Amino acid sequence: MKLVLLTTLFAICSLSISYADCTVTTDCRTSTFEENVSASIDNNGTVTISSQDGQVVETYNCPQSGVSVSCSSGDNNPNVDVPAFDICDFIPAYLKSFFGCN
Repeated sequence: MKLVLLTTLFAICSLSISYADCTVTTDCRTSTFEENVSASIDNNGTVTISSQDGQVVETYNCPQSGVSVSCSSGDNNPNVDVPAFDICDFIPAYLKSFFGCN
């Protein structure tokens, strides 16, 4: 059973490498996402990172900062719509802290 789980996780991780990666950079931190995202910052310094479908992926406070988004794609066919993948949706609750999930 452990071998099947580890093999499945390895296959999923290998496939996710070929999808688009976006890096959001502010003065406070740099975050990388395995999907296309957009980012904005308001007058209070709240950075909001959203997915392509408008769902908020992450928010944090970074006063007196700008925000930039840089995306690269390893996909050879840009017309293919690849669904977002989050490992946290598939692992049991007792393992989520090991993978850095909230």
